[in-house]
Formats: sequence, C-alpha cells, structure tokens
Amino acid sequence: MDNAQIPVIHDCILENAKLDNANISKSTLKCFKLSSCTIANATLIACDIKDCEVRDSTVTDCQLSDSSINNSQISDTTLLRTKYERCSMTGCSTKLSPLALQKFPPEIRDRIFKYSIWQHMRPDGEALLKQTTPPIVVALRSHDDLYAEAVRIYQRTYTLTVQKGNNYPMDMIGVVAWKNLRYMKIE
Repeated sequence: MDNAQIPVIHDCILENAKLDNANISKSTLKCFKLSSCTIANATLIACDIKDCEVRDSTVTDCQLSDSSINNSQISDTTLLRTKYERCSMTGCSTKLSPLALQKFPPEIRDRIFKYSIWQHMRPDGEALLKQTTPPIVVALRSHDDLYAEAVRIYQRTYTLTVQKGNNYPMDMIGVVAWKNLRYMKIE
C-alpha cells in the first residue's frame, strides 16, 4: 500500500472500531483494535495495539504487543514484546517472554548459548546430526540481536569439516562466518 492510500485520522474522537495501517494524530481512541499504525499525540483507552509506533501519547488500560512507544504516559497497560523509551508508567506490566534472555547480561547469555550449543555437538566440535543447527539457534531466528549472538557462539564452537567429496563452494560462506570460524578440519 503506498502512502496515498494510508488512512489519516487527525483531531477526532472515535470509539469501538478496528484500524489497520493508519496514521493517527491528535485524536482520542477508545476500545479500538489497532494494527500496523503510526500514532502521535493521541489518547488511547482500552485499545488492543499490535505492531504500532506510538509517541507523545497517553495510553490507559491497553494491551500493546510487538510495538514501540516513546515519550508517552502509560497506565494500567500490559506491554508484550514492546520497546519503550522516555515513558512515565504506572500500574503496568511488561512481558518479554519468550525472549526473557534479554534480561541477562551478554556474558551470561554467552554461557547459556555455549552450554546449549555444546549439548548439540560431539567432542570434536561437529554436530551430533549432520546438517543440523542447534535448537537454540533455530529458536532465536525471529529475534535479530539474540540470533546474532547465538550464531557467533555457534560459529566459534563449530568445526567446519572439508572433505574431498563435499562439493561445497567455499565462497558461499559469508565473511562474518569466516571471521568467527575457529576450527577447520580437512580430510
């Protein structure tokens, strides 16, 4: 959808509706379902908000998920996998699961990743099952930062085995993977 087709809601009071992919500013919305919207200088009451950007707004008794909220007043609201900055919060709860790993410092996450990856490796550094990626790495694919951390640990732990019959073009391995590779076995 190009910008000309995105609905713009400005200076309104609306109640009991659903909006997808809209730009909302200087409005009051009550009992709305909002998805993929950009919201600024608004008052949101009892709304279900998914995948939205909210800034400079007042949010009360809402459910926010997979969104970002900046410079806003939030009260009695549940935030699920939502990033928030410079917000005043009262009576709110935040839920980060299944990504509670983010609460740990990087050193602890590295240890968790190493242990999880070692459970998937043989002592010589090869995967227990050929052509498989450790479950922890697979599970984190939807979260860019944690996935990058886990892949870095995996690449540093894994032994790349090159055999005569591999027929795998080495130029297909990315530069970052080569930089993180610690062990290589040539048979």
